[in-house]
Amino acid sequence: PSTQALFRDSFLEFDDLPDSWEFMYDSVDNLQSMIPEIMKLGLKHKTYKMKKKHYSLGREALSWALKIHLGDDFTKDLNDGWLKLFDYMSYYMVAGMQKKKINV
Repeated sequence: PSTQALFRDSFLEFDDLPDSWEFMYDSVDNLQSMIPEIMKLGLKHKTYKMKKKHYSLGREALSWALKIHLGDDFTKDLNDGWLKLFDYMSYYMVAGMQKKKINV
């Protein structure tokens, strides 16, 4: 409930969620060159009143969603891989929110 105001109604209906996961997945082979886009995404999330502390909640939610949606196909390695990607992207999204200059 404390973070509900951060989400648009369409996001709560998961309209954007598959696109977000697809963006993350598609970025894996090209992460270094995606940093400017990831930082812009962080700045965009700032307009939604997102704060650095919310990323840890998103991390937990991602892990939970993987467990629920993958069921028996869920593995620790798969979870760890997704969380590593989430952490990487979160780092640069937070930098974008804070408008930090990152040398790539």
